[in-house]
Amino acid sequence: MKEVLLHIGMHKTGTTSIQSSLRDYDDGRTRYARFTNINHSIPIITIFSKDRDNYHIWKRIGLTPAQIEKKRRAFLEDLTRDCSDESRERLVISGEGISRLEGDEREELLNFFHGYGLKVKVICFVRSPGGFIPSVFQQGIKQGAKTVHPIDLSYRRVLSTFADLLSKEDIKVVDFAKVMEAHGDSTLGFASIAGLTNVKSQRENEALSASAAKLIFRLNQLPLETLGSRQKVAARRSVMTALSEAYPVGDDADKLDKGIFQKLVKPKIAGEIAYLKENFAITFDAPARKTDVAAVESYLNDLSSIDTRPMRALLEGHGITCHDTDDIDGMLRAFFQSFR
Repeated sequence: MKEVLLHIGMHKTGTTSIQSSLRDYDDGRTRYARFTNINHSIPIITIFSKDRDNYHIWKRIGLTPAQIEKKRRAFLEDLTRDCSDESRERLVISGEGISRLEGDEREELLNFFHGYGLKVKVICFVRSPGGFIPSVFQQGIKQGAKTVHPIDLSYRRVLSTFADLLSKEDIKVVDFAKVMEAHGDSTLGFASIAGLTNVKSQRENEALSASAAKLIFRLNQLPLETLGSRQKVAARRSVMTALSEAYPVGDDADKLDKGIFQKLVKPKIAGEIAYLKENFAITFDAPARKTDVAAVESYLNDLSSIDTRPMRALLEGHGITCHDTDDIDGMLRAFFQSFR
């Protein structure tokens, strides 16, 4: 290897589609890193984070420190193998969660690659607050968020360490909206920027309808243990998938009010937007609304507009008898427990 191309996200810029599309990519010159996880956030954080024992991915399934250390050693072996591979010239690593690493941990990551004599280049897609906030909150709901809180959108945190340690020509920051306008697809846009050929896009749509988002949020609030073991996480994933299919995004009457989530933006966003403009010549507008957590909570907790017929049909299709008197909480509880 001569070079490592780090794709560091940001979150909610089509990274899942990019990672799915690049699985097993190898054109004879460039190879996608051969970790067992196609989202390289997981191995990279496990290898380089000093706080890996509290990494939410492992806590969700209840791994012990010893089990996490075993994974760290296996991931490190995979990374060492790829960096030592002289049959290829370039290695692609894609992990939006790399931004979770602290500054000294990122420096250690770069030093690891430099230790193999590899040049490091970075690609980062950035999204405007108006597009980012609704998407990242949906992700939080999927991961088990039970409460609403302001969202910290920090371009500086994601980019500063790499900008400080790498030359300007080795870090490319791109407006995600312009990528989509030019290519209509995050994967094809990334492939064009990275110089990858014959990449077939596999789109992964992770958006939620209003009903699905509210129902999953309600599931999170119920006195149920939906996290903490592989079995619980698998059951939770099955429920979320079923609810997403029962209440699809394509239903225009059930669109998520993305505007309401702008009220979760922290006031310091103006400084983050200024950082992006001054350092990477990207200009975004700041949301005009003030932070109002209570308004978002009220919106998510209002289940009055949800048509329960799709849920009843879903449960009955799984052999769960429903009655007209059954409420949403009872149906959610019964559905989750049916996967246990």
